[in-house]
Amino acid sequence: MIQDYFHRQIQLWGEQTQERLRQKSVLIVGCGGLGSSIAFALSGAGLGKIFLTDFDEVSVTNIHRQIAFKIGDEGRKKSEVVAELIRSREEGVEVKAFTQSFRDLVEVIDFTPDLIIDATDNFDVRHEINDYAKAHNLPWIY
Repeated sequence: MIQDYFHRQIQLWGEQTQERLRQKSVLIVGCGGLGSSIAFALSGAGLGKIFLTDFDEVSVTNIHRQIAFKIGDEGRKKSEVVAELIRSREEGVEVKAFTQSFRDLVEVIDFTPDLIIDATDNFDVRHEINDYAKAHNLPWIY
């Protein structure tokens, strides 16, 4: 099934690369327009584990510009909505949603991602991610 599902990608970069991708994990900080789009792309590519964190809730002003959300999602936690959507599309991807800020998450984090992606628009959070990544020798991008 996996070989059929990812047939086009396997043709491009081979089974070994596809399997390596399945073994990787990412922590995406922020699940709005940028974070949800990145999560969709990585899950669609076959990334093995995606951790999402965002304390924010969907508001009506998000729906027209952030592709993960629809009418009826107002008041729900963004990370949970994105995780639910990915699970409905990609059964081979493990997705875990956290509903707290990055600062609060690092106090209880029990996993080490291969990469952290900053999908926020907040410089203070960006500095927190930088400090955490440096302390744990982890790559991160924004």
